[in-house]
Amino acid sequence: MSPRVRARFDRIGKEVFSHALTGSGDLRTDAEVPPTDAQHADVYFVPAPGHLRELSGLGLVGRMARMPMMIELYSAAPGVGALRACLRKQLTLEHLRKRTPSPLVHLWIVCAGVPKALLADGFHPKPGWPRGVYEAPTWLSLSLIVVPRLPRTRSTLLLRLIGRGAVLVDAVSDLRGLPLNAIERRVSTGAVRLIEKMILTDPGKLGLTSQQGKGLRVQVSKAYLELIEQGRAKGVAEGRREGIQKGIQKGIQKGIQKGIREGRQKGSESSLRTALMKVIRARFGSVPRAIGAVIKATRDVEQLTTWIAAAASVERDRLFSMISASAPSASH
Repeated sequence: MSPRVRARFDRIGKEVFSHALTGSGDLRTDAEVPPTDAQHADVYFVPAPGHLRELSGLGLVGRMARMPMMIELYSAAPGVGALRACLRKQLTLEHLRKRTPSPLVHLWIVCAGVPKALLADGFHPKPGWPRGVYEAPTWLSLSLIVVPRLPRTRSTLLLRLIGRGAVLVDAVSDLRGLPLNAIERRVSTGAVRLIEKMILTDPGKLGLTSQQGKGLRVQVSKAYLELIEQGRAKGVAEGRREGIQKGIQKGIQKGIQKGIREGRQKGSESSLRTALMKVIRARFGSVPRAIGAVIKATRDVEQLTTWIAAAASVERDRLFSMISASAPSASH
């Protein structure tokens, strides 16, 4: 496979990992490996403390991300030379780690082909991990994921989107079978868009036959439209919530202004007390008995006006503290 085609294919994997892991730690794609700019890691990630729970819904990708890692993506089966290049990057990072407070980085090689030569020489199934995940001797801190050998389960879905041929066809079908609000749908948006573009230009780049390409094009287009529709529906729902909240706030502000106007026009603190009680009920649901007693005993129009303005903006506890603090002089 040509470097240009491989670069396009690797972008799918980078999209999957970047959308899945953004916000959960230090994430970089095409990360430069010092001291020169000749070496780049496809994906570099260090999880942030306190974000491990967020990774639990990402299946195998989330499990990989529980440790600092470097990921190298291959659209075909990597050979010994490619493996050595990956190890060279990892050893460079390890050398830098000894001079700086950087974490030990685990190397993951994710490939869409089956590297039979590597599997026959030093790699063995990784204990406790699904079929298709292998590891080298422990001291190397190196694991290999052979995408075509992964089981067809939800936990492997995001990785299978990096596959080729029938593996990719099944992955897209499984993606469409998930609920519209599934996390896998959200994080795979960029990857699905790239897959669609590659199918349009040359399905052979994804290991697809002409017939598979036509069928997958339909499935991917539908999946992408569903993602857009889900985003639109979410935006509408959030817009409605925001609109309702703004409507409530606007109503409160109008009520405040009306209460102040009426109070001043009538020279009656009674109207201001009534307006204040209404604002408190609108924002917080009820007026505590002690707070209500202070309000009813207050005759100072300016004080009531100040409380009304505060009631529309400050938090509940702060407002009630302001009112309670005036209790001793409330009846002047």
